[in-house]
Amino acid sequence: MYEQLQNQAFKLCLNATFNAPNIIVPINSSSNEALFIDLGKLILQTNFIDDTNKLLIEQQHIIIENVLASRVKLTKINEIQSEIILLECEQLQMDINRLLYHEKVKNEPYLSIKMHWDLIHVRYLRITKN
Repeated sequence: MYEQLQNQAFKLCLNATFNAPNIIVPINSSSNEALFIDLGKLILQTNFIDDTNKLLIEQQHIIIENVLASRVKLTKINEIQSEIILLECEQLQMDINRLLYHEKVKNEPYLSIKMHWDLIHVRYLRITKN
């Protein structure tokens, strides 16, 4: 029975959106300056493509957007008072295609991954104290 389950293709459908956490890392324990990291939003979508040559393809479309890192100054209650953006990222898109009946199509990859990321913008700012 176990071998039969291994040989059968199964579909996985996952559609979800996650707002990733924000992380604040203080320069030291008594400082009101910190590094602020926003891990953005993660979007997962599943599509099934019925291709006459390849049979059935499961496509996992993954999007990561609004990733940001900045240098911040915090108030006494740890709210952001001012901000200097250090890193901004355009949307990262990734498609993971899985051939569900790979044993029937020998000349195609079982798994293929395609990524697209337009821009990662990094700013370097050095502040000197008088």
